[in-house]
Amino acid sequence: MRLAYLINDSEQSLSPFFSKRMLSILFNSVLIVCGVLLLFWPWKNLVSFISQQKIPLTFFHVCTTTLVILAYIHLRCGGGEIMKGNYYASTYSKEVSSLAMEQNFFKYGLVEFAAYVILLLLPFLPLLILAASVSVIPLLHFLNACAIVLATSFLCRVFGFFIYLVRGRFSSLGYFCSRIFLALYLFATITLAPAINPILNIYRFNKNLQNIGFFVENALLFYVTTLGASSVFIALNYFLIRRHLRKSGSE
Repeated sequence: MRLAYLINDSEQSLSPFFSKRMLSILFNSVLIVCGVLLLFWPWKNLVSFISQQKIPLTFFHVCTTTLVILAYIHLRCGGGEIMKGNYYASTYSKEVSSLAMEQNFFKYGLVEFAAYVILLLLPFLPLLILAASVSVIPLLHFLNACAIVLATSFLCRVFGFFIYLVRGRFSSLGYFCSRIFLALYLFATITLAPAINPILNIYRFNKNLQNIGFFVENALLFYVTTLGASSVFIALNYFLIRRHLRKSGSE
C-alpha cells in the first residue's frame, strides 16, 4: 500500500482524497454540519439548561448528521461512484477496472478503506468537539460516539465495495441495493433493532451523562454486530478479488 494510491486522481482510483470532486464533497458536507450546529446551538444560557436538569442535544444532532453524511459518502466511495469519469459513464464502452480490484485486498483495499475512514472524519472533528463541549459530553462518551461513526463508515465502505465487485460501477440494481441497505441500517433498525442502531446509540451517549456503565449494555451489541457484518463483507471482498485476479491471470 503506497501513499500515492490515496491521492492518485486517475480513472482507476475509487476516491482520490485530494481530488477536486472529493474536496468539494467534503467542503459541502462540513458546511451542512456547520448549519446543523448553528440550528441546534443552545442560545439560552447553559446554566439555565443545567438548572432545569436538561442537557442540550446539540452533540446528538451534529454527530448524527456527521454519521449519516459520512456513511453515504463511504457507500459511494466504495461503490466507485466518485471515481473520475463517473458523469460520463455513457461514453465508455468498457468499464475501467480500479486499483482496488487489481491488488490483494488485505494489502491494498482494506488498508485504503481504514485510512479513508479516519481521514474523512478529521474535517468534522472540530465541530464535534465544539458540540460535545456545549452538551457537556464526557470524554469517554465522546470517544465512543466517534467510534460509532467510524464503525458505521467502515461498514458502508466495505458494503459499497462489495456491490461494486458484484454489479460494477454503473449498475442501477447496485445503486438501489446500496441505498436500500443504508436506509435499513440507519433508519429501519430504529424500530426493528434499536440496540444496534448507530443513531440511537449516539442519542444514549448524549442523554446518559452520569451512567458510564450503560455503555456495556447498550453499545456493545452495536459494535459486535457492526464489526461482525464488516468482517463478512471483508471476507467476501477478498474472495471476489482473488477470483478476479485468477481470471485475469488465466486470460
